[in-house]
Amino acid sequence: MTEDAIFKEQWNLLKKEMAMGDAHLQQRLEQFIFRQYGRAVLTHYIKALSVLELSRHFYLRFRRRSRAVTEPILYWTVLAETTIHMTLEGVKDMHPFISLPARAGATFQLDMLKDCYLLYLRDRGYPCWPRASRRSCIIRNKWNAPELEAAYFLRLCQNSTDRHYANVMNILLEEILHMLITLRQLRNHGKNLLELRRSRNSNSSPGGVPPPSLRPQHPPEDSL
Repeated sequence: MTEDAIFKEQWNLLKKEMAMGDAHLQQRLEQFIFRQYGRAVLTHYIKALSVLELSRHFYLRFRRRSRAVTEPILYWTVLAETTIHMTLEGVKDMHPFISLPARAGATFQLDMLKDCYLLYLRDRGYPCWPRASRRSCIIRNKWNAPELEAAYFLRLCQNSTDRHYANVMNILLEEILHMLITLRQLRNHGKNLLELRRSRNSNSSPGGVPPPSLRPQHPPEDSL
C-alpha cells in the first residue's frame, strides 16, 4: 500500500470516527496540535508535581529500610521535579516549551522513577498489585476523577506501610506516563496526517502553493 493510500485510509477512518468533514477535521487537528496540546501536557505536569511530592515523603519515611534502593528514588524524584519546573518556566505566559534531550525529558525521568518503586517492592519481597486488582482500579479511578482533591493521596499515604505506599506510587506514575505518552502519540499522528494532507493539497493547488489554512505552522516544542 502506498503512502498516499495509507493516508487516505487513515484520514477517512478518522473522519468517520469524528463524524466530521475534511475542513472541520483539519481545523480540529490543528486546534489540538497548535493550541490545546501544550496546555494538556502542562495539566499533567502539574499533577505529576503532586506525585513527586509524595515521592519525597516516601524517601524521608523509608530511606533507612534499604538505602541502596531508596537513594535512586530521591535522585529521580529531584531530577523530574527540576525538569518539570524548568519546562513550566519555559511555557509561562504561553511561551514555547524549552527543548531538552530525550533522556533529559520528564517522561524518561518519571519512567525511571517508576522502575525504582518496582525495584523497591522486589527488594523488600513485596508483591506488586496487579493492574486489574480492585485496589489498583480504585487508585486509578480516584486519580483520574475530575473532582480529585489536591491533598487526597497525601492523606491516604500518610499512615500507609511502605508496601502500600510503593504500590500507590507505582500506579500513579504509570497513569501519568500513560497520559503523557498518549498525548505525544496523538500529537505526532495528527501532525503526520496534516503534513500529508498539506502535501496532497499543494500538489493539487495552482502553482503548487497550499491555501493559507494549510501552510505549515510552528507548534510549541515539549520535553516529552
